[in-house]
Amino acid sequence: MACIMLLALNPDTPVFSEAYGFLELFAGEGWVTKLMKVNGIPSAAFDIDYGQPLEGKQDAMNILSDPGFALILLSILNAKFENFLVVIGLVCSSWVTVSSGTHYRSPWFPLGIEEHGFVSRGNQMTSRVVLLILAITAMGGTWVLEQPRSSKVIWHPRVRLLWRLIPEVWCFSAC
Repeated sequence: MACIMLLALNPDTPVFSEAYGFLELFAGEGWVTKLMKVNGIPSAAFDIDYGQPLEGKQDAMNILSDPGFALILLSILNAKFENFLVVIGLVCSSWVTVSSGTHYRSPWFPLGIEEHGFVSRGNQMTSRVVLLILAITAMGGTWVLEQPRSSKVIWHPRVRLLWRLIPEVWCFSAC
C-alpha cells in the first residue's frame, strides 16, 4: 500500500492524463459515468464485467484482486483534490435480508458464515471499500455508498469503525 501511494504521489510518474472529477465503483452499465463524460467531467467506471484477464493473470477490474484494488486506489489518488465524487454501489448479495438464511448475518454475528464464498468475498469487498472511503475522505472527496434498505452492511465491524472515524456521515436508511 505504501509503495502504491509513493508512486501515485510522485509528480514525475505519468499515470493518468487528467484528474478525475467522478468515479463509479461497481458501475454495471456505467450510466452515471457516461452522463458525467457527456457533461465534460473527467470520469472513470470500474466493474468486474469490464474486462477479462489474460490467462494466469488477475483481473484488473476486480476490487478483490490486488491489481484491481491498486487501480481503483490510484484512480482515487488521481482525483481532483477536494473536488470529486465517488459513487460506490457495493455488491449487496451477501448483505440483504433475503439471503439471511444462508449468510446468517446479524448485529451479534456481523461477519456471517465465512465458509460460504459469497459471504467471505462480501466481507473482503466491504473491508476494501472502507479503505477506499478513507482515501476519498483524506483527498477531500465526497462519496456515496449505495445499499438497499434491508442491507446488513452497517453491522460490519469496519463499517462501524468508519462511522466512528468520519463524524459527518449521513445515512438515509436504518443506520
